[in-house]
Amino acid sequence: MKIGGRIALALSSAALAAACSEPLDTNRTNSGSTFGEIVLNLACQRMAFTEDARDGKITADGGEWPAICKEGLAAPPSAADSIKALFAARPDLVAGIDGAFPDEFLPDLQTFLTSNEFLATYDDETAEHAIDSLIGFLRLMADDGEAVDALERLNWRIGYRPLKPALGAVRSVVNYPGMHDLLLSLGEAVTKGGSARGEWENLLKALGATLRDVRASDNPGAPDRTLRIALDLLLSERAQLGTERPIPLVLRDEHGVALLARVGANTPFLDQNGDRAGDLEPVTGRFLGSDGQVLRGNTPFAAPTGVLPKDMEPAQNDPQQQFGRDELGRLIDASGAPLYRYVDLDKTLVAALARDGIQLFDPQKGTALDLLRGTSALMGERAMTTHTYDNGETLAYRGFVDADGDQKLDESPMLDVAYGALQLLRDPGIYDTLALARKLLTDNEADLSRLAEAAVVTARFGNQHPEAELPDDSPMWDDLLPVVRQILEKPQLVADLMKALEAPEVAQLSERFGKYMKYSNRFDIDPTTLQVMGAFTTLVDRTRADTGANRSIFQRILHIIHDSNHAQMCNKEGAKVKAGGLTYPPLGPGYGRCDLIQIDNLAVLYVQSMVYAKDSQRRIICENADGDEGAHVAQASDCARQGTGIRPRPKAFMEFKDGVVNFAIDNLLGGEDAALEGNSGITGFRRHPTPEA
Repeated sequence: MKIGGRIALALSSAALAAACSEPLDTNRTNSGSTFGEIVLNLACQRMAFTEDARDGKITADGGEWPAICKEGLAAPPSAADSIKALFAARPDLVAGIDGAFPDEFLPDLQTFLTSNEFLATYDDETAEHAIDSLIGFLRLMADDGEAVDALERLNWRIGYRPLKPALGAVRSVVNYPGMHDLLLSLGEAVTKGGSARGEWENLLKALGATLRDVRASDNPGAPDRTLRIALDLLLSERAQLGTERPIPLVLRDEHGVALLARVGANTPFLDQNGDRAGDLEPVTGRFLGSDGQVLRGNTPFAAPTGVLPKDMEPAQNDPQQQFGRDELGRLIDASGAPLYRYVDLDKTLVAALARDGIQLFDPQKGTALDLLRGTSALMGERAMTTHTYDNGETLAYRGFVDADGDQKLDESPMLDVAYGALQLLRDPGIYDTLALARKLLTDNEADLSRLAEAAVVTARFGNQHPEAELPDDSPMWDDLLPVVRQILEKPQLVADLMKALEAPEVAQLSERFGKYMKYSNRFDIDPTTLQVMGAFTTLVDRTRADTGANRSIFQRILHIIHDSNHAQMCNKEGAKVKAGGLTYPPLGPGYGRCDLIQIDNLAVLYVQSMVYAKDSQRRIICENADGDEGAHVAQASDCARQGTGIRPRPKAFMEFKDGVVNFAIDNLLGGEDAALEGNSGITGFRRHPTPEA
């Protein structure tokens, strides 16, 4: 058995001995031994007793083993391999146990080991079962040659992490004040009869089936592997994510070996095969130095004193030791260039997620759990389904399925959400957008909450009418998004829209639009009084086709806008102007089509007739009955205060191409607007037409 396997068995035996021995009495006379030495002594004697019992060599006094185990003497040649492995690793095991159980912790350990709660685990055989399972697991690993080799290679990767944060995560976990309550709650939940026992067993089944199906990759270094893509995403530096507190990390290849920045001259690395990756010792996976021997001392980060193996310790006057370290502990050459490939974790996505995780996993807020619940809903419905692994093994589980019960995560709404989020992140202005969102969430939480509530209420109204839905192939969103984009490209237009929504009159739009969508009545303008004639009395019959008069007012308005969009209005071929008994042009066939008047988009003209013309200072332009420009005011209602017949000028504008016609309208026919309205008989048909026209 390899040394790694023997050490694994020794550790399992030590754990068994420590757990099954009599509780430690800290009031006894000090024997001069440390707690680690006592544990190793007990483990040694228990293992020796087990081996002697197997060989029929049991004696009343234990023979020579008590003295050998207590004093740490050399194991006799006839000792079992497991005992020899224990003795070989004795110094490290003693130091490790003493470090894990300092003297000030021993009274608490004594109290725990003698408590009724702990002793009860022996009564129901829970402790024996847990220890036997641990021993079985370690023996299984010890019998797996590839697993032992992998563990041994990990043991040689010294100096791969900076000293200070090397145990940062472990230290934070063990110092967590709520760790006891967390482990207790978790243990109660997943043990027999616990609230999460079923979920725990299902997790173990799925994990076991997945691990049994694992196969070595034909090309572990392929750039399109999921793990490689994830690492590239998480460990790529982005200046925007940094907090100016560098956290260096050495990058590794698919085998876990540190990546070199370069090889050859002015480096300590050997590269005989020219692959630019550095040559490794076959057994341990350690780098070879330029002299062909194991690289001495030049690890990615400085190793703790006394930790490096003998063949890796720097020697005096060693030419390999001409390299130094920068303020971050990275190995550098004389020019200050790093010799390994490092990444600043502070500027990576993984660090940013870790920082945000403090808020996300705050138990007082529950944000992370809420996100998980929302994500689960977006994944789709759950139902029992079966997954078949490549090795033929099947696993039945409750998975996400589509409406037909088929397992089709590629149709999950979550993918649409992820796709939309990624599209937003591609926007060059995403940082400004996120900053705005942060400010709104921070300073205007109440306003956003009301908006979100309104959206939820609207959605619930929609749920009350399942018959009202858009077909899957409806182009509405495809047609709407370009319009929204065009609006957003005009900041002043967006500002005007937001300002308009603050006007008290806008509050009536919901009621008005609601009636427009429900009723089909016809409304007209009284030509004498200019008053609106009509009332909301006739509902649209939804059981009949929406044609003719059986269309809502809103639908008819949209049809008008749609039909007039990009529709051109021109004078007809051969048109002539007639006024006061005169005809112009007096000779010839008249104007060609569009030679007198041309409007390229009636929809734009129609919409512009509803808004007012403004000057460069965004003041509304007033005009008189003849259409002559007047004062510029702040509000439309201010125009009436300028005099009788003064009105706001609509933004829509019709231009006559013929200068003679323009001159005649302005100077000979009593004013342009009066002339146009009088000759056409259409109220509001002016140079700046109104919606009534």
